[in-house]
Amino acid sequence: MISLPHSKEAEMAVLGSVLIDDQAIDAIRDFVASKDFYFDIYAKVYSIMCEMREQNIAIDLMTIRHKNLAAAADAGLNECISKVSTALHIFEYGRTVAKLSLERQILRQCTIAATEPTRENVDI
Repeated sequence: MISLPHSKEAEMAVLGSVLIDDQAIDAIRDFVASKDFYFDIYAKVYSIMCEMREQNIAIDLMTIRHKNLAAAADAGLNECISKVSTALHIFEYGRTVAKLSLERQILRQCTIAATEPTRENVDI
């Protein structure tokens, strides 16, 4: 089975950047959605982060754990923080996540188009 395009490192770097500087999420929220994450647990944590930002709640390890302990534990947020030393590059990490998401969407659509039975006698 062919693996779909994704970058665990970029997804972790996005989350780690937000945990380092919660205002960094503002740089990517317009073009990165939780559906863009390949790993469901990272998508869930990102969604929680976006909700918290909308509610003007500080985003850090403690508040994420308070909001959803299971998601925080499963995502390995300490490891996410260790992937980055600063939030300055969140735009690039977010761009990578969004680009790979688009590539997955294109591949899915191509697969659907390639496996659909061809229609005969179709008037154009």
